[in-house]
Amino acid sequence: MRKKWIIAIIIVICTIVFILINVSKMNKSESVESIDVQEGVIRETIYASGKLSSTVETAHYIPQNGLIKQMDIHQGDKVVVGQSLLLMDTKAWEAQILLEENNKQMIIIERDLFRKQKLAAAKEQLQQGVNAQTIIDSEELELYELRLKQAELSIATLRENITLNSLDSTLDGVVTEVHVNKGQTVSQGTPAITVVDSRLLRVKAYLNELDIGKVSLGMEATITGDAFADSYSGKVSYLAPAAVPIDAASRDVGVELWVDLASPDDQLRPGYNATVEIAISQKPSILIPLSAIRHTGAKTIVFMIEDGLAIEREVTTGDDDGESIEIHTGLQAGDRVITKLLNDIAAGNKVKEQ
Repeated sequence: MRKKWIIAIIIVICTIVFILINVSKMNKSESVESIDVQEGVIRETIYASGKLSSTVETAHYIPQNGLIKQMDIHQGDKVVVGQSLLLMDTKAWEAQILLEENNKQMIIIERDLFRKQKLAAAKEQLQQGVNAQTIIDSEELELYELRLKQAELSIATLRENITLNSLDSTLDGVVTEVHVNKGQTVSQGTPAITVVDSRLLRVKAYLNELDIGKVSLGMEATITGDAFADSYSGKVSYLAPAAVPIDAASRDVGVELWVDLASPDDQLRPGYNATVEIAISQKPSILIPLSAIRHTGAKTIVFMIEDGLAIEREVTTGDDDGESIEIHTGLQAGDRVITKLLNDIAAGNKVKEQ
């Protein structure tokens, strides 16, 4: 009997303690952190990978048929306007000039001999009372003159070729491609050397189809890369009108994007890999910290403070940047929300701001 009384007393004491604890909690205010809701902007960053290239690229072509006599230019060399990139051998042209000069002299001799023969025949005919105009063949003389003009034209062309034996750079820059070698026999118009202006650089990259609609011409961009320590600013200068496969091994398609660098320096070289970062600004909206959000089933809620009590408010959300989140409905600027939700915070709890 005594044992039953002891158990009953213990149960009563526990009940009283439990009631006292809950009454104490009901009267106690929890310390919370809170902020005033404000408008702000979530900034989304789009990334694209590509390569540096020059905005000014000039291909230099072999000026005439012949043999490359001298070429001391290599890929990566810096050149200036007017600098000789290669020299063509002129021996063949010089020998051809001698042949044409000899041919010209032979034509002159043949023409003069023809005239003498015709004049002698005309003189004899005049003595016999025949009109000399019927003796001298003017068409034959014109043929000699045409042959002389052709020889002179050939000589002039060959001499011009000799003066054009040097292929000179048309801009200050860096040699990026060399397609020919010293001692090689080449034809006029063959691609020989490509020079780019390394002071004018752009990144050529590809945007995926989900991001292209967010980018427009003139947008600011930041360029970084593993091969250079600094970051560089630039602007979007070109967006291709159609998407294309990014590479043969992938089914992914992208839209070509060009970003022109504002102030490149000597760290940068055409061909370097580069990453383009484009910050996309959204329209201003209500922003709160992510830590102020609680998900309960299908609902998203926040807690506001009104008259010292935690008040639950359902909201709809938008984009976030890892720290803040957009609130589309449920809050307005000036509302005060609890920023760090404790697990035991519930609607109606007494709270006090720290």
